[in-house]
Amino acid sequence: MKNIEVLYTPEEIHQYMYARWKTPLFRDSHLRGGFVHEIVEAFARYPKAFFDPTDATAEKAHFSPWWGMIQNREYDNDFVHDLYLLHEIKHAGKIIYISDLCFDGFARKMQDSEDDASVYSEIISYFAMPGLRSHTATAFGGGVIYADRFLQDPHYHKFWEANPKHMIDEIFLHRRNTMLKGKANDPAEAWIQSFNSSNEKWREIWRQRYNEVEAFMMQFHSECDHAQTPEERRAATDKWIKWISSPEICRGTDIPFPQEAYEFASVYWRNDPAKLQQIVTPQLAV
Repeated sequence: MKNIEVLYTPEEIHQYMYARWKTPLFRDSHLRGGFVHEIVEAFARYPKAFFDPTDATAEKAHFSPWWGMIQNREYDNDFVHDLYLLHEIKHAGKIIYISDLCFDGFARKMQDSEDDASVYSEIISYFAMPGLRSHTATAFGGGVIYADRFLQDPHYHKFWEANPKHMIDEIFLHRRNTMLKGKANDPAEAWIQSFNSSNEKWREIWRQRYNEVEAFMMQFHSECDHAQTPEERRAATDKWIKWISSPEICRGTDIPFPQEAYEFASVYWRNDPAKLQQIVTPQLAV
């Protein structure tokens, strides 16, 4: 984690995000108060930060939106870049924190967060921004994606026009059902199903430390909610950045929670031997 850019106010976050979109489609939706603007508005409620990874292999799947930080990434396709950002800020904008949350409650919360961000970035974005699918046709291997089954069904286009909230709720359940019982002979469903075991392993890796994040972030958001001046909000934000960068959290590295990052990297890259060889867990400070 390096080159941290801290954004203190909703206005700063909106301006920053508008500048980060690489495509006119996303910028227009943001500017005109559409689908993208709605997601940015939720994201902007509390201070956020963006950063570059110091170890891209270890940090790629490290869930930094959980503590309000978005990792910068580059993609060959600008629309895929914008979908990535949309996915990450959807996560960070909706997560609620509860200190002393029981593990089962934590597991359910994080699965809901992943399902929600995925439904919006992988499916609903195509309904909300007509024409987007044509710009990603050669991405994702150039094949059929899960969203296509809904996009090719006239019923869902009528559903979107008539009752978008209800449609989102329905597709949320469709995708979750697919994750739990995907068809092995359907590549799009098998891809989604593969995340189920990864998500379970991620939660288990965090079993001992998840409440450190929950407790601090709950307090941070509370301090922002009760801040009566910009200076008080800035002080709370600076304390948050100091915490996530502290020796207790980074343990002699530049990565917050490095043990968890490296453990899950081995899960995430399990089918890529070349990437697995790059994962070398450093000696961590106690």
